Amino acid sequence: MSNTPVTKGTAVASKQVLLGKIVEEMKKEGITYRKEADIRSKISTIQIQFSKAADWLSNTGNGVMNDQRNLGRAEEDVQNYIKGEVVKICKYYYQLEPFFGDRPASRALFSNVTDGDDSSVAADLLGNMDNADNLDDEDTRESSVGALDSQRDKTLNRGKKRATFQESILNLWHEEHKQSADIAVKRAKFLEDKLEIERKKVDASERKAEAKLMQAKAIQVEAKVKAMKELIELGFTKEDAFDRVEQMFGH
Repeated sequence: MSNTPVTKGTAVASKQVLLGKIVEEMKKEGITYRKEADIRSKISTIQIQFSKAADWLSNTGNGVMNDQRNLGRAEEDVQNYIKGEVVKICKYYYQLEPFFGDRPASRALFSNVTDGDDSSVAADLLGNMDNADNLDDEDTRESSVGALDSQRDKTLNRGKKRATFQESILNLWHEEHKQSADIAVKRAKFLEDKLEIERKKVDASERKAEAKLMQAKAIQVEAKVKAMKELIELGFTKEDAFDRVEQMFGH
């Protein structure tokens, strides 16, 4: 790994690669309504949650852990309790901790995001990993020449770590939006079933209305025939009786 610091240009390129992969994975799941700005915002939120969880674990968490032990709880129960509290603060803490856990607490995982700053959070995700690599390289330069083999191993491990980090971010985003997509599909299915029920109700109502109309027409025909018979019995001709019945009932 080169000792050259990550510039804004390389950070932007890294950001675009990461965002592109995330958008591509989302499109595969049929999620096309998310913008890159939304993705950057979500990553920023995860970063803030991770920082809060790490701070709690380093400070309040130690006291809580001691309190639990003083209560006589088994060590496994104590650890599970602490993990439960951490996950409440940052759902993905233990998935991200392997990548951020070895960083100094005073160093931000991501730089602050400002409007119009193309480097943004996604670039910092990759940029900070490269910056961490540079610090490792500085330490290595101060070591003896005999540490070259160790340096090669570290370089390979950093490459694997970076690739695994990108994959982890993709998996986290995929998991969350896959759940959203599943909910949307279930909601659409519910509405579709509801519409089908309403359609069947309308069809049934129409059939019922048609039956009533046919019944009404039959009663009208019966009444016309009866009226004509009565008029003929009174001495009207069939033609006159028919005309009077038509006027009476209408055409």
